[in-house]
Amino acid sequence: MKISLKDKRTRIWLAAVAAAVLVVVLTLILLPSSPGRDAKKSTYQIQAEYSPSTHVIRGSMKLNYLNQTGETLESLSLHLYPNAFASEDTAPFPQDWMELAYPNGFNTGGIEAANIRVNGKEAQTSLEENNQILNVKIPRLGKNRSVKLEMDFTLTLPNASGRFGYTDSGVNLGNWYPIVCGYDGGFVKNPYYATGDPFFSETALYEVSITLPQEYTLATTGVITQKDQSNALKTVWNIKADNVRDFACVFSADYKLLSEQVGDTIVYSYFTDEETGKKALEFAVNSMKIFNELYGVYPYPQYTVAESDFFIGGMEFPNIVFINKQFYKLQNLLTLEHVVVHETAHQWWYGVVGNNQVSEAFIDEGLAEYSTMVYYKKTKAPEDYRTYFNYYISNNYRFAMAELRQRYNELNMSINKPVNEFEDDLAYETMVYTKTALMLDTLNQQMGDEAFFKALQSLQSKYQFKSITKDEYIAAFQAQTNLPVSKMIDAWLSGKVILH
Repeated sequence: MKISLKDKRTRIWLAAVAAAVLVVVLTLILLPSSPGRDAKKSTYQIQAEYSPSTHVIRGSMKLNYLNQTGETLESLSLHLYPNAFASEDTAPFPQDWMELAYPNGFNTGGIEAANIRVNGKEAQTSLEENNQILNVKIPRLGKNRSVKLEMDFTLTLPNASGRFGYTDSGVNLGNWYPIVCGYDGGFVKNPYYATGDPFFSETALYEVSITLPQEYTLATTGVITQKDQSNALKTVWNIKADNVRDFACVFSADYKLLSEQVGDTIVYSYFTDEETGKKALEFAVNSMKIFNELYGVYPYPQYTVAESDFFIGGMEFPNIVFINKQFYKLQNLLTLEHVVVHETAHQWWYGVVGNNQVSEAFIDEGLAEYSTMVYYKKTKAPEDYRTYFNYYISNNYRFAMAELRQRYNELNMSINKPVNEFEDDLAYETMVYTKTALMLDTLNQQMGDEAFFKALQSLQSKYQFKSITKDEYIAAFQAQTNLPVSKMIDAWLSGKVILH
């Protein structure tokens, strides 16, 4: 288009307007991005320091929360999991496990949040679920907009050998800081149930600084970016972890360390006994190679298997798993192998692809348990594989069901229900782990390996760093076959399939 300018004044005026527009554009480009508009993911910045004399951690947290719920929000809800440890009534252990959890007798733990601010201003807050849920009022927050939340916190560790606590062996920090509740039509504000792994959260970027006495070695989610030992008495550990749905660590004065490279990932083994520590590394490396091939390459730069005083057995967190120190004995190598492989499988099923572990625990636990059977199939002789499958799955299911039928006149055989609705921990494990593994084995046999594992690969590629539901889980299998597998899976999940 050609424009004719009639006089010089018009040209000067237009040039001035153009210059002003250019200044505005350049200013917008060069100014720092507004976190309210341009944040691409939620970010947690945590600073914490541990005092071994008081077993207290004092810290602060800055959260830049990105609203990816698809809805406008007027408040945020955060889990304060440590407050479950405030009393025996709410401690997250079945009653018959309390002596194992507290070998020196029950004692309290908890977290107190203070100086809570939203976008720099004092926040309106409330607590519920026995102080395990913190609600924070925020300005109306539209889709894909972000808000800044800041707070200080004081964390009191219990003398307990669960996910969270201290013992003579070291300190376990699982589910220890304020974390935004997962969202499923609303924030999922469940308490810290004693059954299962009652956790649900979305992936975020974590930048964490933890100050510890010099004698401690830290094993952690994420990559240790700096280790500052300029203070003769303390070490400051700086860690960065991207696209993870939680942050956990364990530290001990007794750790030894071995590592091995698997593709672009360094696998670490933290242990106290070298012979079994090497075996733990071997099990983690071998299972990672198998799962890389079956499901898709593990997308993180590190993975850690850490011996810990965790009496329950094994616990998955992003990039790190806690393994019971009692398994690090030569007579317990079969158990060590099983638990390390199961927890390694969780790095794909929970870590990379998440789910609501409160309402649909069968998704990650069933896939992790069946993945362990697949590992045995690929690493053991055929006759040995059958022995492993019968021991951990078929016979285990039969013996557990016999025990449950003695305990209960009426037993709900449904796999798919919230963790707090199972009759007890044995019922939960039998349905969620073992029966789901039997379902997946049946599904694998009907579909064949190619279609079965293609379905799982599709979940990994489509939902990487996201969370799936039962419907998406079933749809992935149905998409790979003309067989009516949707109906078959529904029948298993609803309890219509009865095994004898």
